[in-house]
Amino acid sequence: MTDFDSFRQAYKLCQMGKWSAALKVYEKILKKDPTNAYLWYTIGDLHEILENYKVAAMCFDKAKSLGYGISVEHIMNQKI
Repeated sequence: MTDFDSFRQAYKLCQMGKWSAALKVYEKILKKDPTNAYLWYTIGDLHEILENYKVAAMCFDKAKSLGYGISVEHIMNQKI
């Protein structure tokens, strides 16, 4: 399976609300491309949905450090 196929699979899982399954697929892709800021942000977003706020904040910080232009202020108001 190519990374494109994996992205497509993860996207479809998100559309079905299968957040944990999608997270696993995105994390697999991230292992191949750990400097992909978009992946870090997406993984953070899924962790936020799953109410893993500490992990989400760390992922958002990593995405930001890699140049992804995001605001992470919203996560700081959650129960960390």
